[in-house]
Amino acid sequence: MEIVVASAAVGGHVSMRIASQLTTELAEETGWQLIPPISPGSAKYLNRIAATAPGRAMMSLGSQARGAFTVLMNIHNIRFAGPALLKTKGKRAALVHDAWPQYQADIVDLAARYGLDHVFVTARDAVRDLSAMDSSRTYEWMPESLAREPVQPLPLGEKSIDVFQIGRRYETYHEAIAPALESAEKSYLYEREKGVIAIPDHSDFLRALGQSKVSICFPSSLTHPERSGNVETMTLRYLQSMASNCIIVGKAPAEMIDLFGYNPVVEADLSDPTGQILEILADTGRYADLVESNARAVMENHRWSNRIELIRAYFTA
Repeated sequence: MEIVVASAAVGGHVSMRIASQLTTELAEETGWQLIPPISPGSAKYLNRIAATAPGRAMMSLGSQARGAFTVLMNIHNIRFAGPALLKTKGKRAALVHDAWPQYQADIVDLAARYGLDHVFVTARDAVRDLSAMDSSRTYEWMPESLAREPVQPLPLGEKSIDVFQIGRRYETYHEAIAPALESAEKSYLYEREKGVIAIPDHSDFLRALGQSKVSICFPSSLTHPERSGNVETMTLRYLQSMASNCIIVGKAPAEMIDLFGYNPVVEADLSDPTGQILEILADTGRYADLVESNARAVMENHRWSNRIELIRAYFTA
């Protein structure tokens, strides 16, 4: 058997939807066998898992494969893919998101426990930290990428929503621009109640993003430094915004500038955020070339299908 793709996507959270989407697309693109998640997956439970039909099937497929791969939105989800990883005699690799400083010791520990030979990480700064902590396996940067999702971009001149900032936000910036946008009668889409998802349906979310002129994007190291510490990374929202023909205003992580070869973000003027955002909205047409370049760069070079080639190369080397 070729490679097995062991899904660790359990539950209905948005991150699990993304993990499921990535593993499904990986299996379809490569023809590798997709194994559904099963819990728990640590070695001491293998006998218990083997007593169930799904567990036997998963372990049988894992033992026949010459390699196994899983996508982990959080390293602790590895237990759901564990049986396939533990039974695989060939190469074992994973793509790990959310490699924040507080999780890095667990990443090193669980990579060893599940016998991972190669760990792809979405944050370049985290690769630096993990490589310094653990020299027994390879940590490699694999930037975030856009899966096969139905982005619905409108041309910049046809958009009806002025500013979009749904999800994690930079409160200082939000509090500065919100009153000015309201006074100027500009539409601003954001979460009105903290913790309540403003657009729970993913299709509606993509539709609204596609109708937005400006998308506000700041890295988590700026919005949530207590979590992200010194790890500054490009998140999926940047790529979704670019594919949706939005002008991105905020801050570009250094890794993103290096990845694209230019700065795709209009850097926020934190000394005059209201003046800048209103000036941008007064003449969005002058950003048309940047918007077009950004959308083309994402669709050509930063899809999940582009990253899959790196995974395929690892297993065929």
